[in-house]
Amino acid sequence: MKIADRPVGGGAAPLVIAEMSGNHNQSLERALEIVDAAAAAGAHALKIQTYTADTMTLDVSEGEFSIRDKNSLWNGKTLYQLYQEAHTPWEWHAPIFERARRRVAELAASGTAVDYAVTLREIQERDRRDAGRDAAPMIPAPDAVLVDSSTQTLEEVVDSLASYVEARRKPAAGDQ
Repeated sequence: MKIADRPVGGGAAPLVIAEMSGNHNQSLERALEIVDAAAAAGAHALKIQTYTADTMTLDVSEGEFSIRDKNSLWNGKTLYQLYQEAHTPWEWHAPIFERARRRVAELAASGTAVDYAVTLREIQERDRRDAGRDAAPMIPAPDAVLVDSSTQTLEEVVDSLASYVEARRKPAAGDQ
């Protein structure tokens, strides 16, 4: 069996995939630290979960949607609240992928064998699978503006978005 171009199974070297999950605690800085830690530990790939609370559950507090176990760390919370706390925002993809690219380059420079192309193909395959599923496909809204910020500073991203908004802003009645 192969994942992308990498053999997996009997006789093949192990494929180590680190899982970020919600361990970033809603901090991009912590998410990037997880990338660094995964690379330092020798992971070949990093799995991130991208969803919103709305794509995972309903915003209700009754029945099975609410946790009512006094022994639970999440007692009194709803599933919706938990998914809000754990989700990885879409806008974090670019900095996470950029950090992963830099770590691959650093590891390669140190003599550690890393295959970025394989890792990237695996991420893209996962994204295609998630976008094509029947239930809650991970696709941008029809009117979404997609910005590849992987090589831009925060200021450049803000400037480009401000320009986009200004160019499409409907003139007010007094502006005509």
